[in-house]
Amino acid sequence: MRLMTIEMKGVLLVLCVTWSSLLLPTHGTGNPPGHLEPLGSHMPPEEGVPMMGKFPSPWVFYEDFVKQSQPLVMRKVLLSGDIPAFQKWTDAYLSDIFGHVQVEVESGKKEDRENGSTWRMTLEKYISVYEKLNGYLVTDIPDSLKVDLTVPLTLQCGGFQNSLQTIIMWFSSGGTKSHLHNDNLDNINCVFDGTKELVLIDKKHADLIHANGWEEKEGYSRVNVDRVDMHEFPNLREVPWRKVVVNKGDCLFIPHRWFHQVHSLPGRNLALNFWFQHRMWYNTSECKDMDPYTAPPKPLVQFDFPNPIEEARSTLLESMEGKESVTKKDFYTLFGTDLKEYDEINECFEIIDEDKNNLLDWPELYKFDLDKMVKDYPVLFAGVDLELDEEEDEVGYDESDESDNSEPGENDFFNDKEQDLDSLEEQKDEEDFKKEMYYDKQKSNEFESETIDSFDGGIYIHHVKQEKVIVQVEKDSEKMKHEEL
Repeated sequence: MRLMTIEMKGVLLVLCVTWSSLLLPTHGTGNPPGHLEPLGSHMPPEEGVPMMGKFPSPWVFYEDFVKQSQPLVMRKVLLSGDIPAFQKWTDAYLSDIFGHVQVEVESGKKEDRENGSTWRMTLEKYISVYEKLNGYLVTDIPDSLKVDLTVPLTLQCGGFQNSLQTIIMWFSSGGTKSHLHNDNLDNINCVFDGTKELVLIDKKHADLIHANGWEEKEGYSRVNVDRVDMHEFPNLREVPWRKVVVNKGDCLFIPHRWFHQVHSLPGRNLALNFWFQHRMWYNTSECKDMDPYTAPPKPLVQFDFPNPIEEARSTLLESMEGKESVTKKDFYTLFGTDLKEYDEINECFEIIDEDKNNLLDWPELYKFDLDKMVKDYPVLFAGVDLELDEEEDEVGYDESDESDNSEPGENDFFNDKEQDLDSLEEQKDEEDFKKEMYYDKQKSNEFESETIDSFDGGIYIHHVKQEKVIVQVEKDSEKMKHEEL
């Protein structure tokens, strides 16, 4: 009896050990993968961010990328000189020509939307201190700087030309990091100088991102991107992600509502965001007066930035994306099924339905006067700010005012010892990064290579030779009716 008891105890001990091993993570620390490590360390990145060596035509851009919610890397597209600012905007040029312009500067190298502060100063002042400043410039592009900017072919017709919302300038000495966040606008980010690493996460994983620590109003996550607490943010363990690196001369399309986190590597970093409203329809008729494949870039000053209330149109119609037309029943759902204002909804539908076929097509949905509709039927558009249609001054752009509103304090600059330590660490990070990337000349020659990407039934062949990038797009000729070389 005593022997059986001992044997039973042994069996129970083995069972307990086995069961405990199933419950505990397989990592020696007992923590899930990526815990207290940089964002993206929890699993290897997915493949599949397509590349091109030119700005695509508006039609290709809409059909393959905007409509499909597909990011796109456009390699070396600024080297052609299509955007004059790419060559012009040295520190000396910006300081001499636009030094009097007022700009906004965020404190700290790491974005902090809760506790961060801002300074206003002249561009000349910023350029004189930015290399040692614990901060970065982020500002709506002032009107005076627009003279050096053009709009690439991609955004010149099809409705894109009427959808530009704003252009943001980012300028720092590198080492900056953003929150994990998303935007309601589509975004083409062009790198004028420096290198940026991005974590991209498809918007279809929104439920996982929103589950822990998501600030809905501001559109960002509270997660520490340098040390992710996988216990506080457990749903991040399941989130697939993609890694994108963009260098000087590259542009990146980030689809609206895609989550992203940006890290600018050490060194001078200058970039522009072209933000434009997300479109659910490509207006072919607006491309009749231009060649949508070979048209040269147009000066930015020729484009009118739309009334900001137009962003409300995109938000309102987003749930209808993918439909050929909108029925009256669909239209009711835009305003919530519990609304009692049936007559008002019906009147709005009748006004928009110009051909009176009881269906709203996309030309009708983009044509109606939303500003007037909001004012005539305020009960239906309670969430739309009526003040959006008023002219708003750009932030801090009274160019006659050359005085700074505030000055960085001593703590906002690195002391010599800290600067030396940071420089050594940043230099090592940069050297390790270069060894990893494709432009390590011992491993590959960036001017003599060929890569092939395929997605959504298309094959994209990238030939890079003698500093010229040629992209060949092969698609179903009957469906797409285009070929780009």
